[in-house]
Amino acid sequence: MLSCRESPAAVGDVRRGEELFREHGCASCHGREGLGDGPAARGTAMRPRNFADRTAYRNGSTPDAIARTIRDGIRGAGGGMPAFAHIPSTERAALASFIVSRQQRQKAADVVTITGARIAPPIGNRTITAGFLTLHNRGADTALVAANCGDVKQLELHQMESSGGMMRMKMVERIPLPAGQEVRLHSGGLHLMLIGLKRRIAEGDVLVVRLRFADGSTSDVRMPVRKGEEE
Repeated sequence: MLSCRESPAAVGDVRRGEELFREHGCASCHGREGLGDGPAARGTAMRPRNFADRTAYRNGSTPDAIARTIRDGIRGAGGGMPAFAHIPSTERAALASFIVSRQQRQKAADVVTITGARIAPPIGNRTITAGFLTLHNRGADTALVAANCGDVKQLELHQMESSGGMMRMKMVERIPLPAGQEVRLHSGGLHLMLIGLKRRIAEGDVLVVRLRFADGSTSDVRMPVRKGEEE
């Protein structure tokens, strides 16, 4: 039974909650998008919550649980999060609804940024080559599970590993992308394997590769054909 003094968080208005999120300075720690990467985050003893990761909520990720956490704060080594009991219950409900909306809106493709994408120039007339890039995951734990490209018959996730003193390549079903970490696909390690190029490619060309993540979201990446420093 709900107390008459506390409005259920579910009735909070998301748009109003977003306004309050800015007004109360929540973004200074949690970041504008709620990813826990605000300018003040580095100076806190306890890392601010990434709202996209439902497993990171210490006291529950439902609207009512979040509203209570805002009211009561979180105790932790070095200070934790202060209580905001002075904020009216209706505003706490709106804030909670906005935070829940971040859980719903943020797909892996929205929080995984990609840098350094390139495809190695094929050797001679070979129709096989490799692709490299770095994935920065600013959201919850996820994984790269597939990739495809219209210019390639088959595109697989591969890994190089040492076996019996020799380097061998094997296909992997997924590449884990832990929350808040960077995963590099590079020569001699994890990489994309492009098998059966449908056309001849050379330095200066650009292929568009679609990456698919564990939640089903996708990201199209423009990958120029060029040599790397190690080649």
